[in-house]
Amino acid sequence: MLRLLAGLYVCCCSWLCWGAPHWETIQTEHFNVHYTKGHQAWAQAAAQELEIVRDIVLVQQNRSLPSVADVVVFDPYHGANGFALPSTDNPLMALFTTPPQSDTVISNHHSWLQLLILHEYVHLVHLSQPTRHRFRQLIRDISDIYDLTSAMMPRWVAEGYATLLESKITGRGRLFDNYSEAIIREFARQGALPTYAQLNGGDNRYLSDSMAYLLGARFLAWLESTYSEQKLDAVWTRMQAVKKRDFEDAFQGIFNLSAAVLYQRFTAEYTYQTMQVAAKRAPLNDTLWTTTKFSVHSPALSPDKRLLAVIERDAQGRSHLNVYSTSDNAEAKKKFVARQKQLLEIDPNDIADTVPEVFPKERLFSLPARGQRGVRYPHWQGNDTLLFVSSVRDTAHPMVFSGALFSWSLSTGKVTQLTENARIRRFTLSQRAQKIYAEQVQFGYSQLVEITLGTNHVKAITHRELGTVYDHPVLNRSDDKLAYLRVKANSNWQLVVRDLVDGSETLIPMPQGYQYLAQPQWDMVDRSITFVAGRAGLLDIYRYDFELQTLYKLTDGQYVFTYPLYLSKARLLFLAKTAQGTQLRVFNIGNTPEVNAISRFTPMPRASSTGVLLPKAERHHTPLPSQPYDIWRQSTSLAVGGQYHSIGRSLLHVGITGSDLLDLLSWQVGVTQDLAGDALSGRFADLRYVGQYANWHAKVFDTRFSAPFRSQHHGKHSQRRRGIFLQAGTSYQAEHWRLDTHLAGQLGDERTDVERDDLRWSRFALSHRWFEDRQSVAFGSHMSWHWLQGKSGEQSWQGYDLSARLFGRVDTFPWYISGKYQQRHNVFMALGGLESPIADNNSHVNTLFIPELSMAGLRGSQYQQFGGGVTWRANRPWLYYHQHHLDRQLIGHSYGLRLSTKIEKGSWLGKFAPAGVSNLRVDMGLSRLSGASISDENSVWLGIWYDLR
Repeated sequence: MLRLLAGLYVCCCSWLCWGAPHWETIQTEHFNVHYTKGHQAWAQAAAQELEIVRDIVLVQQNRSLPSVADVVVFDPYHGANGFALPSTDNPLMALFTTPPQSDTVISNHHSWLQLLILHEYVHLVHLSQPTRHRFRQLIRDISDIYDLTSAMMPRWVAEGYATLLESKITGRGRLFDNYSEAIIREFARQGALPTYAQLNGGDNRYLSDSMAYLLGARFLAWLESTYSEQKLDAVWTRMQAVKKRDFEDAFQGIFNLSAAVLYQRFTAEYTYQTMQVAAKRAPLNDTLWTTTKFSVHSPALSPDKRLLAVIERDAQGRSHLNVYSTSDNAEAKKKFVARQKQLLEIDPNDIADTVPEVFPKERLFSLPARGQRGVRYPHWQGNDTLLFVSSVRDTAHPMVFSGALFSWSLSTGKVTQLTENARIRRFTLSQRAQKIYAEQVQFGYSQLVEITLGTNHVKAITHRELGTVYDHPVLNRSDDKLAYLRVKANSNWQLVVRDLVDGSETLIPMPQGYQYLAQPQWDMVDRSITFVAGRAGLLDIYRYDFELQTLYKLTDGQYVFTYPLYLSKARLLFLAKTAQGTQLRVFNIGNTPEVNAISRFTPMPRASSTGVLLPKAERHHTPLPSQPYDIWRQSTSLAVGGQYHSIGRSLLHVGITGSDLLDLLSWQVGVTQDLAGDALSGRFADLRYVGQYANWHAKVFDTRFSAPFRSQHHGKHSQRRRGIFLQAGTSYQAEHWRLDTHLAGQLGDERTDVERDDLRWSRFALSHRWFEDRQSVAFGSHMSWHWLQGKSGEQSWQGYDLSARLFGRVDTFPWYISGKYQQRHNVFMALGGLESPIADNNSHVNTLFIPELSMAGLRGSQYQQFGGGVTWRANRPWLYYHQHHLDRQLIGHSYGLRLSTKIEKGSWLGKFAPAGVSNLRVDMGLSRLSGASISDENSVWLGIWYDLR
């Protein structure tokens, strides 16, 4: 039976592995650039730009990386991002190829490729400098964990400095971005700039995570202008001195004041300057249209103007597509009046609440986003159906996500996916032709395409070129003109109107000196187009009249304006960013001034004209040779772990671990020693290969027991176990579920106090995992089945394992309910103890490692466990209860707190972190065990070790 399964299994693995991504590498003098199929052009340009950036930063900083850096070029979730992992010997930067959209704080650049490379490379140079203390540097060289933790700085320092230099060296960037400046000024005007303690972000305030970049860079720029660049640079030099200093110590030693004190001075000056500018501007004659709680964007009016669809996000990051009535909420007003009347009837001397400026509009429909896939860019198709974009798995590469088009029927609630592998972002709908015009992004290229609904036929309407990005396509009501935004390398964003009949293009004039441009919107009769543009640190709404060929300015910097939308011919709805969140406000368009100083062509001057500057973005046409990715290019690290259990186990694990950059081939060798009682010692070696669909795991172990250890045979005690374990696995990943299967086996022997027995076994496993995340609630299940057969000495045995787990989340509270059943025939299972590098539940199938039970103190042929747990947030300790049955008898209950986590290879940190950081497992717990057939005891355990399973 197992031979047949093995044959089928090898065929299945071979077929699935055919779809795994193929990585290539471009090697330059100082970088190794790794990329997947389709990203070759982007990677070629990045490899050449990297060397240019390195030379410029070396001149500007007089610093460079001490070793060759690895660079990963890919596009995992169809969004503009990147990250860096600093290290003195294994520095890495990851570059996401999808360019930013026009209405983001990172849209001000000569090219996305150049800005991203510069920002991430500055991170590496800033944080990866070796220390001048020889012994500490020696530890950094041999221990990846110590190396990475030694490179850490406060988040606002690391991100703020990289943002500062991205702007100084390019003359663009977030320091000189009008949108970024308008946001910070609005926070200052409201007295809401974050305190120094809040500057790192992460506290769920509106835009708090952005402040490390936007405000951190401005504070550091203020330090350089108030004191000098040399003084700030001296802080970084002091942090790598022989004398150990953190950032705060290094900073105070240079400035004679703490960073917190100087930050207060900076915010005071900034607020004062902002208030001076604000005092010169007349207020806008606007009113609040409805109340909102946190973040709102992408408003869309239904054709009959009765409904407004918006994307709303709460402080926990949960997004919903909500539909509101545009009528006044008479019911809410009626309830308010009734509450006040009741209040005064109870206490006539009380004072009623002030009538709100506006009562919230009635919410009629709500569609939660599916987990982290998002819901974006709503667009009406008639008055009952909304189209929107959400992320889906790529059919060719299940770990890659991109945008697909969905429809949502309000009357039935049905959600339908309309496109496959479209990879789209913003779009506009032709109601007559039943097709959409959308920006498609693939392998870093942006272009506008026409997609026919129903047939999914895709037709390009613009050419694609690296450095050119399209955004915000919007059709006029006649469906014959398409307005959209476009930016080319070294230029500013432009508003283009394309005639869909003859293909001609018209550039819309902009205010002189503008830098930010976003969110074009046709008026209700296609006579003019409205948009948001920024200049001099402020944002305003403009309108261009096609008949009069005149540009009008509708506002004067009173708000951070976004998404202007016509409620009627003379009434304009807009979204305003505030320190508390987003407001929906409305004003009447009256007589507005013409804009005389206009610009039809957009050469982009640099905001910074002094110091060292990067050359403008180039088209790199020189091909560089590439070669297949080399998994044998391994990095190594000292691997030290330890485990403690209150029953008397103190294990020390010492070894060496290694892996390639992508963690495809990982290994570790080491020894284990019990420091408390010398009861357990051994040697082990692990080897793992992981592809996108298939994985292999081999393990060799030699375990010695100085104290009696219960054997799986009656009346015997183990003294030594040796074995070779091999497992081959594969999986299939769908949108919401995953199927895993593996075939495993082991050959070895066991030396007992009586004799030596040969051991061998084989296992076939099948597991299924399903998960559905609706943000406020989530549900999932995990079921597995293992079939085993083996031989111990002359005794053949069989068995099977069944397990089922229901899990989910209510608000922020994860929970689970689980059960397992394990049966053996002709052999016993030993219960209890800690998993470790030399022994775990995967390779020791007849030893059930359960930390709350004593070390191998129980034995039987049938084991059952039932229980559940709850915690208050993901990655927090579980409050759990488990019930244990052995040979159909209840033997005890265990309950307590437990946390078990691992830096997984599926996470960004685990996938690209150096060998000494990835695959690190932490397991800790506090448990109470009680039962009729076992002694009551309390257990405490703590373990940190490397786990390649």
